[in-house]
Amino acid sequence: MTSPSELLVRTLRGDVEWTGAPTWDAHVLVAAADHHGVAPLVWQALHAHKPRPNALYDALAATRHIDLTHEMLRGRELARVLAALEAGGVQPLLVKGAALAYDLYPEPWLRPRIDTDIPVPHDSFDAADLVLRAAGYHAAPAVTTGDFVSHQVAYERRDPHGLWHVIDLHWKMLNPQSLADALPFALLSHDAIDVRRQELRARVPHHAASLVLACVHRLGHHQQQERLIWLYDIHLLAGTLDDRGWSFVVTTARDRSVSAVCRHGLEAAQARFGTVVPPCVIAALEAGGRDEPSRAYTQRRQRRIDVLRADLRLLPRWRDRLQLVAEHAFPPASFMLARYEAHQRVLLPLLYAHRLLTGALKWLRV
Repeated sequence: MTSPSELLVRTLRGDVEWTGAPTWDAHVLVAAADHHGVAPLVWQALHAHKPRPNALYDALAATRHIDLTHEMLRGRELARVLAALEAGGVQPLLVKGAALAYDLYPEPWLRPRIDTDIPVPHDSFDAADLVLRAAGYHAAPAVTTGDFVSHQVAYERRDPHGLWHVIDLHWKMLNPQSLADALPFALLSHDAIDVRRQELRARVPHHAASLVLACVHRLGHHQQQERLIWLYDIHLLAGTLDDRGWSFVVTTARDRSVSAVCRHGLEAAQARFGTVVPPCVIAALEAGGRDEPSRAYTQRRQRRIDVLRADLRLLPRWRDRLQLVAEHAFPPASFMLARYEAHQRVLLPLLYAHRLLTGALKWLRV
């Protein structure tokens, strides 16, 4: 029997005949579409397709106006934040979901997202922090940071309509040491594209750089959770590339030691959406990825302990290794209090002890 995710894929590809399809509970398919981040895309595909399952179409249509309204508010807020950063002397870059929403998708609301990722040069981070705080944002205490364990800070703001806006300010795009320096700001911002849509003015990476980032981020941060929207991003980006773009992907993947990860993402998109990738690109990525440390992400699911072991091997100094372990085991007190919803600092020893005891099992779990 066709699975819900496969039915969603076939809907997006336009090769499902609903008159002969299995009878599915609309709520099951809506839940699957929401989980995979493709609910607006599925609604769009059904809107252009007849006959169609009216129960599913109506259930998705019920949230369309909410999606449109939220995206309008998010777009205005993002335009305000980007303009404030530039006025504050920071040159921000918009990446990942928000960048693709405004650059690649027909309408921004078709690309759902929870947060907005903005990398800045490391020496501009303090200036960006001041701008965001002046714009009404505060650093989320329940997201841990450190020199090695995480390379971003999440900022939150609730607007007068009650909608939360989350900005992830990055100085590196990924946390694992084998990937942390793979896509530096200079590489992503080189030959960046100027995007102008509605009130928003932004700089986003060119499509070949965004494709490498999409492939690396998919396994580097979300190996335990496959979502169709990430593969659809890769599918759309791949469809924009010419020979020069593919050459950039191959060269960058090889030079940054992420060939195997990029090949894995492209082949997954091929399997799901029929993404067209030149055979020579797959062959070059296969040859380039044989001895890369990041290849481990393509071979099996990495437990948190596996990532830590790899990180410790890659850090050159014992002092750095000890600091990484300490950052994992003993995050800031503000993080602990927020994570456990506690208000008394006297409880911190118990909270750290609970974290160490319960966390050991999570680190060993696949």
